[in-house]
Amino acid sequence: AEAEPTRCVRPPPFVSLLEPAPKHVATMSKIDLKDLGGLKFAWCHDARSKNGEFMLKKDGTTGGDFQNWNLKRWRVTGKHEVTVDDGNEGNIHKLTFNCEGTGFFVVGGQRGYIEGRGYESPDEAQAPFSADPPECD
Repeated sequence: AEAEPTRCVRPPPFVSLLEPAPKHVATMSKIDLKDLGGLKFAWCHDARSKNGEFMLKKDGTTGGDFQNWNLKRWRVTGKHEVTVDDGNEGNIHKLTFNCEGTGFFVVGGQRGYIEGRGYESPDEAQAPFSADPPECD
């Protein structure tokens, strides 16, 4: 005999206790790089794990570890590119950002990601793997 329908709420689909639950990561729409001023980023020298952090301040200067690494000034130099230097056009680092401004690639192989948005790695933030400008819709 068939069971009679009940008014019980159907349980959620099966979730494994052995696998971590997917993280809710805040997403951003396409960003104008000048809006990165005031945000904090993770630096991943090995392109995978955070080993430093820095801030791009709204006044065009930097904060955090960039000051220790003699990287004092930042400016937008392309649709997806930010250039950071020592303030005298030396120690130049060009950061190529993804369309959303959540992750970046630096010539030399370093990568990084925005902090405070739920990302824990450049991969989670979809940081690029090259300095080629991304194709955005």
